[in-house]
Amino acid sequence: MLLAATPADLEKARRLFADARVDQNQGRWGTALSKLQQVAAIKESAGVHYYMGLSYLNLGRLREAKQAFLISKEMAEKAKVPDVLAVVDTKLSEVTARMPVVFVHGSGILSVDTIDVSNLSDPIYLDPGDHTLVMRWKAGPEVTQVVHLKERDTSYITLNQPIPSPATSVSASVPLGVAPPVKGTNPWLTWGLSSAGSVLILSGGAALWQSHRIQEDTSATCVGSVICDPQRDRDRAVLNGLAVSSFILGGISLGAGLYFTLVPYSRKSSVSLTLDGVSGTF
Repeated sequence: MLLAATPADLEKARRLFADARVDQNQGRWGTALSKLQQVAAIKESAGVHYYMGLSYLNLGRLREAKQAFLISKEMAEKAKVPDVLAVVDTKLSEVTARMPVVFVHGSGILSVDTIDVSNLSDPIYLDPGDHTLVMRWKAGPEVTQVVHLKERDTSYITLNQPIPSPATSVSASVPLGVAPPVKGTNPWLTWGLSSAGSVLILSGGAALWQSHRIQEDTSATCVGSVICDPQRDRDRAVLNGLAVSSFILGGISLGAGLYFTLVPYSRKSSVSLTLDGVSGTF
């Protein structure tokens, strides 16, 4: 509520108003607006708000321009100021046509640039530029979207409540008739490899011993002979080769048996896994 203006205040307001009109005519809209705001602080009128609306309009502050024109129209209708009424509707139409408009669909509480919007079914008129839209719900996270608008833009935006992601559940089950994983040493494999290795090494030793006997017998039989039975040498070569092969294979078998004794054996089984409702068998 304004205090009663003194004659000095009224004179100052008239001077500021005249200066503001000069500034507007010369395109100094910001300077004119500042002076008109000082005038309104002393004495409001339909004409003051109308010219404030013109300044806002030319500064691109369309929402403030529309509000100023609405106030001007209301005051002009009450005070019956025909010159304002003759032009204010045209300016209202102009500023409304230039304003970007946003239609927001959602089920929460919407705020635009931190100001709550009371009715989501109504179009939201904004200034050109960037605007932050936030949709909130009683429970759950809010959704934020920044929109860039130009004059005369029309945007349709949907802000839905995020659906909570269910926690990833992992359940394992062993199908009927399938043995569960068993860890440990496979006794049959270990015993078989160790036994085979032992038999091969013993066989190699026997072959080597027999080869040695043939050599001794040959040395005793063929003393002083120029020619000995060549079959003896062939038998020794075969026995020596058999001995070497048996030693090698026996060593490999014993090594494998030792490996499987020290390394746990795992019998595979089929395990069914369920991840977020998607099943698979591994």
